[in-house]
Amino acid sequence: MNNNFDKLFYTRWEIVGIYAEALEQETGSPVPNLADVMDYESYNIEFDSATNKVILFIRNVNIQFEMENETVCCVNYMDGKGWFIGY
Repeated sequence: MNNNFDKLFYTRWEIVGIYAEALEQETGSPVPNLADVMDYESYNIEFDSATNKVILFIRNVNIQFEMENETVCCVNYMDGKGWFIGY
């Protein structure tokens, strides 16, 4: 996943890709078909300058048979290791 955060808009594929990367980091298993079963309403990206991390909030996430109307948080610590599930 590209760690370039100078964009104002991310495509659906980029958002789903970020979440898929975070899930793979969490579980150790790739999620190649996530785009086929995932939908969301909106997202918000924030930069926390105190901790030098990027936080992505994906709102109203629906994943077929798994999740409905949830908010998902993904975090990138800007250390080159990629995206992780935020808690």
